[in-house]
Amino acid sequence: MASNENEISPDVIRKRLDDILPHVGKPGRYFAGEIGIRKKDWDKARARILIVFPDVYEIAVGNLGHRLIQEILNSQDDILAERAYSLWPDMEKLMREAGMPLYSLESYHPAHRFDVIGVSLAHELSYTNLLQVIDLAGLPLRAKDRGLPLVIAGGPAVFNPEPIAGFVDAVLLGDGEEAVLEMADEILKRRDEIDSARGNPEREKAVKSEILDAWGGAGGSVPIQGVYVPGHFEIHRDGRGFITGIKNTAGGPEVIQKALVTDLENSAWVLDPPTPHMQGVSSRVTIEPVRGCTHGCRFCNAGMIYRPYRERSVDRIVDQAEKLLDHTGLQEQSFLALSATDYPGLKEFIGRMQAKKRDFHLRITLPSNRVAALGPELLGLLKSSRKGGITIAPEAAMPRLRAVINKEVTDEDIEMAVTSTLESGWNLIKLYFMIGLPTETDEDVLGIVDLVGRIRGLARKLKKEGRTEIGNLKIKVSVSSFVPKSHTPFQWAPMNTREELNRKQKLLTELRRIKGVEYSYHDSGASWVEGIMARGDRRLANAIEKAYSLGARFDAWGDRCDPDLWNDAFVETGIVPEEYYGGRDIDEILPWDHLSCGVDKDWLKEDWHRALDEITVPDCNESRCLTCGIHQIYKECRPIRL
Repeated sequence: MASNENEISPDVIRKRLDDILPHVGKPGRYFAGEIGIRKKDWDKARARILIVFPDVYEIAVGNLGHRLIQEILNSQDDILAERAYSLWPDMEKLMREAGMPLYSLESYHPAHRFDVIGVSLAHELSYTNLLQVIDLAGLPLRAKDRGLPLVIAGGPAVFNPEPIAGFVDAVLLGDGEEAVLEMADEILKRRDEIDSARGNPEREKAVKSEILDAWGGAGGSVPIQGVYVPGHFEIHRDGRGFITGIKNTAGGPEVIQKALVTDLENSAWVLDPPTPHMQGVSSRVTIEPVRGCTHGCRFCNAGMIYRPYRERSVDRIVDQAEKLLDHTGLQEQSFLALSATDYPGLKEFIGRMQAKKRDFHLRITLPSNRVAALGPELLGLLKSSRKGGITIAPEAAMPRLRAVINKEVTDEDIEMAVTSTLESGWNLIKLYFMIGLPTETDEDVLGIVDLVGRIRGLARKLKKEGRTEIGNLKIKVSVSSFVPKSHTPFQWAPMNTREELNRKQKLLTELRRIKGVEYSYHDSGASWVEGIMARGDRRLANAIEKAYSLGARFDAWGDRCDPDLWNDAFVETGIVPEEYYGGRDIDEILPWDHLSCGVDKDWLKEDWHRALDEITVPDCNESRCLTCGIHQIYKECRPIRL
């Protein structure tokens, strides 16, 4: 980039965009102007924060997390929060040629002019997009080489942030609604120091260090719960590369406990979002009735890191949904929840929403559903929304493997759910499965074909008996690859190689011979990269940087991830992939052991052994406390639906 890019002004950026945008594929991704956009006065703000979701605009606008954080920050008079998103390769190329930095959509200020750049990481395959953000901001990639602005990361993927620890100044674990205001307060306190340090690299680093020390509790100060400063920790290894110790050298806590919103009822929600000026992947309003899940699926990282289970009242979510519908003009409503059908007020909510007279037809859709909850009453309430189909996630087709993964679903449950679905008039069923699960055999994989065939046969039987009018049932089967994730009972499990995943995917091509079945699967190369990153450590930073320099971007897009490119990056940086996707010793110190989601590692060990013994544990919301450890940070945690 041009050497004087740090001097570029918003007006210059606007003028250069006039020349650039006619030559990119989707120019609407790169300018603001949405209806309802909130603009604040740059000069009056005493803390300026850029929120980045590292994907393209139409994907990003459907992500609620970064929009919520922006809303909370902007609710404060002296804080300004604006947005930026990742650039598609055509736009990145032209911006580099024009000497333009990454800029905010609201005011077109260069990213480096902000005090903080906060990047929301939804998955490990966005790591190279994180580097694109830092690079296009005109900043050194490595945190140790940078002064201001501070670069922080949050989102579900940061519960093992070690692969990107060298690139970010801090990480926010857990719920950000309250912690981000505490973090911003440290910026407000140091406004004059920040302004006087700008342009002097050493002074910028000194001010940054003071802020990080305050956030992380260095020297005995009170830390902000959930804030992890990688630079405060040293990782010790033996000659074979195994971790022998993880030490906080700054005097702060040895284990970073996640930030937690305890009062979900009164927690903020975005009720007046700007209207996107180009079609996004989501065209519905979304509310969050519950946060957390207690089913204990052993492969599910979200089910562990989002504990404990918390609810909003029906009155609250009805009010939120109505305000969102009125504000947006949209006609479809959905839920943000790991298991919306667990919400005890779900039927009341649907009934109240449908009872209101409207000048449009309101569709209410559910995400992946708990099989046992799909009874005639709920499906009857949703019958006016049948267009989108019903989603069921058995994950595994065979009862033995479902016991291994702690998916408490029987064949009878699946049959009853399908029967209720068909009798209620639905003609589309979406089924989610996984391959590569621990202890899986070819019989388990082929069981998916058998189960789908039985569902198809059940549909014919019900039609013949006159119990349904559905004669052309459509079944969409989506099969993903199991990736062992941190903070789960399966964090010690080996992952299938790319070759093995490809072989198992071929076993499932028989699905395409079943009438009415559409079969799709995840790219094994992308899953392979994800698996290495998901349980990675700081040694992967060199490989990530190398892959970025070779052109890796948007790896979560199936057609964009190039495993050969990544393999070259691993070879050139001395990384042995097998060390990352192979099994882990149960007593090994793991790279993320100094970061806590609230679930005890000893409990996870016990559950890993239960998995190998094919022993299930019940949903603790419907039985008893399983002493997973969450009660240590959330005293109110107790069985709710008992």
